[in-house]
Amino acid sequence: MKIKVWCDSGASIKSGREKVIDLEADWGITDEEWAAMKEDDKYKEVEQWAWNTGLSVGWEEA
Repeated sequence: MKIKVWCDSGASIKSGREKVIDLEADWGITDEEWAAMKEDDKYKEVEQWAWNTGLSVGWEEA
C-alpha cells in the first residue's frame, strides 16, 4: 500500500513537503499491520517522517 504524507511549517510557499510512501518498502509496515493500527499510531508514524524530513520546531523564553 502507498500513502501520501505531508508537512508544512507555513513559513512560505516553499515550506511544505510531501511524499508518497510505500509502506512495506520504505517503513517495513505491511498492509495488514497498517490496517490494524489505531489512528494515533498512524499519526505517530507520519509525525516521525516529518521530523526525519527536516520539520523543526522550537521555543525560547521571551
